[in-house]
Amino acid sequence: MMDVPDYMKSTVAMLRSAYPDEIPDGEIAPLMSVLGEAGMSNRSVAAAVGYYYGVDYKEWLYQVQVCELDDTTTEITRMIVVDRLKEHGYDEWLAATKAGDPAGL
Repeated sequence: MMDVPDYMKSTVAMLRSAYPDEIPDGEIAPLMSVLGEAGMSNRSVAAAVGYYYGVDYKEWLYQVQVCELDDTTTEITRMIVVDRLKEHGYDEWLAATKAGDPAGL
């Protein structure tokens, strides 16, 4: 497992809590879209997913850039992802992110 930098720990912890086994294929693009809508840069979203899977962010960067074009990224799938994340601290994470708290990333 890769060492997660402090500024990314809350994001990765939320992902690991919400998806303890793996992120379902149909939720990866909507999840990246939700994280981007929360204010994370493409690189930060790719890094968060990379840390979740234990791979370099570059493995995910292209997918982040085109996640809105993915057939699985619909308003319904985005709502499913948000509902899942809310059970694992999404609202607190989002508030910290919007407040500019680096721990919210």
